[in-house]
Amino acid sequence: MSAGNELIKREVLRAEKNAFIFRLFLVLAGYVGTTLWLNAIRQSAALWFVWVLIVPQLLFYLSIFVVCSMRAKQCGYRHAFWLILVPCIASRVNDWELVLIPATVVIMLVLSERNQKISAQGLRARAEKEMRTLGLSPDEVESVLEELRSGNQDAVLQRLAEIQEQQRAGLLAAGVDVRAMTPEIGRDIEWTDIVRHVFRVLEFDRGGTIIGPGDTVKASSLFKPYGYLLAESPILNQPVRLPIVHRDDFLLTARVFDSPELLEAVKGAETELLVTYVPKHKLPRGLAGGLHPLHYVITPRGTLDRYYEVGNDMHMGSPAPEKIFGAFVWDEVRVQFNRHPEI
Repeated sequence: MSAGNELIKREVLRAEKNAFIFRLFLVLAGYVGTTLWLNAIRQSAALWFVWVLIVPQLLFYLSIFVVCSMRAKQCGYRHAFWLILVPCIASRVNDWELVLIPATVVIMLVLSERNQKISAQGLRARAEKEMRTLGLSPDEVESVLEELRSGNQDAVLQRLAEIQEQQRAGLLAAGVDVRAMTPEIGRDIEWTDIVRHVFRVLEFDRGGTIIGPGDTVKASSLFKPYGYLLAESPILNQPVRLPIVHRDDFLLTARVFDSPELLEAVKGAETELLVTYVPKHKLPRGLAGGLHPLHYVITPRGTLDRYYEVGNDMHMGSPAPEKIFGAFVWDEVRVQFNRHPEI
């Protein structure tokens, strides 16, 4: 799968996941709110008013399992309705809902996070958005819709990637070179899109940060990263700016670029410096919590390309950086050497 196709796939997956989380927490909030309200007034309120609240409570309750069932179906579980129906009914037995509802929610959140399957509805929504943006002719719209109806997702992704290239070509003809604008992780590309993916380091921008005595680090601004890596990867169509948000990562990167021997690994013809973003504790939106999230390794040149080509590009959708970096360590910041990566 090409980088353009993979990027579109990740965008669709992220949109579906975020939509599921929003709907789920909306109905959960409604259910918990009405339940607490009912419990507070049940003994003193008029019977008719209690029943007025019981109706939306029941609807919110059912909606929890409906939303989970719809998401399970998006994730490719063919019998999602029956899988969700069982805990839905069982939750009405005594106080089982106190266990089964949280368990169902947690399981579905985990499955949703791990899902790599695009639903036909999500792909159609993305295709219709691209077609509206580009202003395709009726024949071009029909060709994409025909691929959607046939269930050929790879062809649809390829067509959408072609549409994006046409958009770039149109902007270039108007004097706007999109490729000359370097995207920045966290601003133009979500952190969640690059977690565990591997990049080749090209350049290091210190961003005005100063290293003082005793490895004290003084950033140029409280509201900006310590610095940036210019990096490239087959998962993206062009190089990106990767913010260095942890002090220890900045110190290590500075030492690499200040060392003639290590700098040769970055610039030389025989080796390459690879980096991956793997936080030990991942916060919402993929942000790193606490410990340093960047991990470095020096490998023979060409390792990155071979890694993403192996197994019919399987690492595009299922990254396995441990094959290159080995086991990740967060209590030590270092540059590893792997002269014979087994990928």
